[in-house]
Amino acid sequence: MGAVIAYSGQIYGYEDVEKACDFLENLFGKNFFKKGIERIKDSDPSGAGIGREYSGEGAAKLFLAWHRVREELAFGGLSGVYRPGRYGALLGSIWEDLRSLSGLPGIEGAASGLMDDQTFEKTIFLLSIASRLFISQKNIIFPGPGLNYFYDKRHLYTCLSPGPGRTTPYHSPEEIWSAAPPTAGCKKRQQLLYIDMALSDQPLAHYKSILSENKLFESSSSTLAVVLCKIEFPSGTAGYFKKVSCCPLINKKTPGLAQAEDFLRLNIPG
Repeated sequence: MGAVIAYSGQIYGYEDVEKACDFLENLFGKNFFKKGIERIKDSDPSGAGIGREYSGEGAAKLFLAWHRVREELAFGGLSGVYRPGRYGALLGSIWEDLRSLSGLPGIEGAASGLMDDQTFEKTIFLLSIASRLFISQKNIIFPGPGLNYFYDKRHLYTCLSPGPGRTTPYHSPEEIWSAAPPTAGCKKRQQLLYIDMALSDQPLAHYKSILSENKLFESSSSTLAVVLCKIEFPSGTAGYFKKVSCCPLINKKTPGLAQAEDFLRLNIPG
């Protein structure tokens, strides 16, 4: 339970990435993406043709990823060869996460955070963690858009991502607990805290050692575990793919931990 665990997702093919784009258009409405295209045309009199570089000023991150992927699909359709880029892997993974969470209470509201640049990365992290948990938990609830947690009858799942402008991940007990205070209405639930380490420049085991030495759990007896997670989109020979690495810290003093061991194994992504 203490080692770094890595999970590598699939490489999405042409049809999968095309379905991902269609899915997002249907979910968020074609007007959202149409407005982005109009913004490109307004900023560049030559238009938004295939292969033309665009600075992205004023356009949403979700739109820019979608636009780049639509261009890659168009090139692939013309050449007969498609190799998914980073954005194709990103949209493919979002599509896969949302499909697995479809129908859960509050999921559409939670997903709407993808349209806001201030919550784009945070929402990607939340959906990725939730989709892995859903493999074993069928009754999770998303309480509303823009929030960084979801819950079931017994447990609270908090997904802590760095805020806008931050250049390092949360890696001290003081920062972690101030950024993840008890959530109203969920105080009686035991918490699992997932920390987004995408900004880390050190191995996850390095931060685990720091947190262990600084007695992370002294001020939070209701937290079952803290899981350091890093989501990346590296390039392989056949294209880009999603990779999730995680390193759990278990609170051995938490009441009921012996009964929760199997639960924790199921619910740590990877």
